[in-house]
Amino acid sequence: MYEFAFNSAGKSKGKPCGEKSVTCVDKSNVLKTFFFFRKVFTEISKNYVDIRAKYMFGDLLSDLGAAPVGGLGIAPGANLSDSHGMFGLFMDRLPT
Repeated sequence: MYEFAFNSAGKSKGKPCGEKSVTCVDKSNVLKTFFFFRKVFTEISKNYVDIRAKYMFGDLLSDLGAAPVGGLGIAPGANLSDSHGMFGLFMDRLPT
């Protein structure tokens, strides 16, 4: 997953200023298990010195991204690979 993200960033044109970056979005501020997720991201990012690695906490990003469409229960989501894609709701249930 990380290598796919960094390879995709490497192939892109980047920002208008030319910067290329990949952002790791996790909940390491809430769940200790995400520290490992972030650690692996950091290790792999060292192999891509021309791409900037960024970090963001997941709660903020998911809430802000879902707000324009009515909330997390109906926000669109995607799981992608090189050859397949699966699309559906961001969360597996509607808000109660």
